[in-house]
Amino acid sequence: MFGRTTLLRRVLPDLAVSKRNVVSDAAVGDRHASVIVDWVSGACMLARRDALRHVNGFDERYFLYWEDADLCRRLRAHGHHVRYVPGATAIHRVGHSSRSVRAPAIRAFHESAYLYYSTHVAPTASPKRLLARVLLGIRCWLHLRFGVQDASRVRVETV
Repeated sequence: MFGRTTLLRRVLPDLAVSKRNVVSDAAVGDRHASVIVDWVSGACMLARRDALRHVNGFDERYFLYWEDADLCRRLRAHGHHVRYVPGATAIHRVGHSSRSVRAPAIRAFHESAYLYYSTHVAPTASPKRLLARVLLGIRCWLHLRFGVQDASRVRVETV
């Protein structure tokens, strides 16, 4: 509900839940320092080979989205650190893989979001899983029906 590009985050940017998953350069301070975070974008990720082997790399069940958050979560669960370094830069041309197949990409995003949630947040059958499935289904339908803006216009420059 408070993803980095959602309407709720833009309308209520000062709420703690709005800031929870977004680290700003100002929050880090020193541009050459690093800070431990939950996850970083796979498009701009560097990882040690032994750490990737330790968690069996990326989970192939994810298609296009959420594979980076899943990988980082599994790395953290096995004692590895995920760090954000504001001084490191990369250009990621967001949305190029999905531009010509917008509807399947929107569906893939929501399916992967549910896979992540059902794997890491609610791993057993529960009302929370059902609620997540329903809410993600509604959100997906809204994006498909009304062309709700998403992260495809965001340009990531600092990782």
